[in-house]
Amino acid sequence: MARHEVITLQFGSFANFAGAHYWNIQDDLLGYAEKEATAAVAAQINSDCLFRSGEDSNGNPTYTPRAILFDLCGSLGGINTAGEHAPVAEAVPITTWQGPIEVTRSARIPVSAFAEQLLSEPEHEPARPPVQEPVATTSNNEEDDRADALELAARSLDSTSGVGYWTDYLKTFLHPRSLYQLPGVWQGQGRFGAFGEGKGLLGVSETRDDVMDRIRYWAEECDTFQGFQCLVDDHSGFGQLAADVVSELREDYPTAPALVFPVRAAHAAPSHAETEAKRLWKLNEALSLGVLSPQATLYAPMAPPSRVQELPHLHWHQDRAFHTSALCGAALDSMTLPYRLHSPCPTSPLGMATGAASMHDLACLLNGAAHCSLAVVSAALPCPGLPDERHLAEARDLRTRHRADSPSLRPSSLWTRSNTACWSPGMQAHPGQALAESVVLRGARRGGAPLQSHQAADLLDQSLMLEGERCVQARCVVPQAMPVPLPFPGIFNNTVLRYGDLVEPEQHSHRQHGALVNGAVHSNGTSHAPAEVDCTPVLTRLAASSACRQPAQQHLRSFEGLARQMLHRWGYDRDEQAEITEQLHQLATGQQHEDDSD
Repeated sequence: MARHEVITLQFGSFANFAGAHYWNIQDDLLGYAEKEATAAVAAQINSDCLFRSGEDSNGNPTYTPRAILFDLCGSLGGINTAGEHAPVAEAVPITTWQGPIEVTRSARIPVSAFAEQLLSEPEHEPARPPVQEPVATTSNNEEDDRADALELAARSLDSTSGVGYWTDYLKTFLHPRSLYQLPGVWQGQGRFGAFGEGKGLLGVSETRDDVMDRIRYWAEECDTFQGFQCLVDDHSGFGQLAADVVSELREDYPTAPALVFPVRAAHAAPSHAETEAKRLWKLNEALSLGVLSPQATLYAPMAPPSRVQELPHLHWHQDRAFHTSALCGAALDSMTLPYRLHSPCPTSPLGMATGAASMHDLACLLNGAAHCSLAVVSAALPCPGLPDERHLAEARDLRTRHRADSPSLRPSSLWTRSNTACWSPGMQAHPGQALAESVVLRGARRGGAPLQSHQAADLLDQSLMLEGERCVQARCVVPQAMPVPLPFPGIFNNTVLRYGDLVEPEQHSHRQHGALVNGAVHSNGTSHAPAEVDCTPVLTRLAASSACRQPAQQHLRSFEGLARQMLHRWGYDRDEQAEITEQLHQLATGQQHEDDSD
């Protein structure tokens, strides 16, 4: 089968936090593909499109992400670029100085207990080899002890001070060419916290050549290259760096789409933030829309919903990057499934995955309808069980009798809308505004059991028809639920069962009064004790919508009054500022450049 390769680019700390969760999910999928009971379903997802096979310096087989991770110097914690313990730096001898020498050495950054356990496992190589028969080298008791120690270390991450770096919980080992630390820009120095502080960085010829050579290294070994998917921490200097890199990609790889996913920890600046911090937040958003989005084939910003009530079965801390980035990584994994499926798709006991599409087709569907690159992200995580045929038949009957105003047909009560929240900052995915959308349903269940793929597809189609949306919809149904990897934070409430089924309201009432169901007893009903969840169904919607104009309209009104002096200090001259204003105007009014419509 063709690999249909994708190159992943991650720009910035929060993007790498989200990317670490994304790669941990891929690592668990590889584990599913090695188990006899789950192999047929998991094998429908093409891991070769994200990973590449190779050999290490000792000739051992490797299987590493086809990715480049951009971050600041000192951002790897206690792990070095080879995925090992960072050695203690020795003082460099200075032969030209004969006077006294004073050495100042910072404290060594400790490796997290989870990473320590991974590195200490004798069978855990710095990459995953192709599937092969396991070799028994230790007793079952020793293996169980190591598994228990790893699980305990993973749980220690989910605390206030458990995670300081994304390397603390990344399970997948990386190729040495995958890590790129920006020369001369160090973590903790206070710089690089604004979009414009990345301006001119790629203008240094050595930096530009090094970055493009790394990308070329991955691209040249691809046989059926699809394009680039980019995670961007756009509220930092990495936003401008990403815009410059994607601009170079458009010249060097003109037929390869670049799907850009700006990832953020929140929808807006904290309410308690200083006025200057809020102004900077708005300026970052305006620059991201005016500078980064025009370079992207598709631009879909996302952050966990602003109200925790919009994900009623999850309980996460909005001030913990470990939590918010996990949500972004999970949503990204599901909505990118269409271009990561095998085509033709192998069969499985749950049927065949349907709706495979290339990156190019997905981008054409969305930005062709809206005539711009912006898209709105919505998701249900976990996705509730699908409605039964009787409920759908009753709803269809109400609609055919011209009773669309019935409470059972209002958007808030429709299955496809009731548990789906908007994840795109500044946008609202109101019914009727979509021009085209990609809908992905994975791991569909009903009544505590998985559904056959054709059943799930039929029920999803009927549910979407009840919305009455008049737009082009591409539907993708995948039997494989989203794995919940070991270091994933414990954000699932105890209303979520092992395979992502949701406890019915009356069942939950019993649990609140002391019933023991899949966990500890909670008598007062206020506990958010995390559930043990192995995998979960997910529904995502990626839509081209008139709602995409909302943030551009807001920022167009305020951009001209925002810190012109700051823009000039970052290096944006009058012409560049005028071009940004023009881009925001085009996004706000739905207009575009002629070359974008060709």
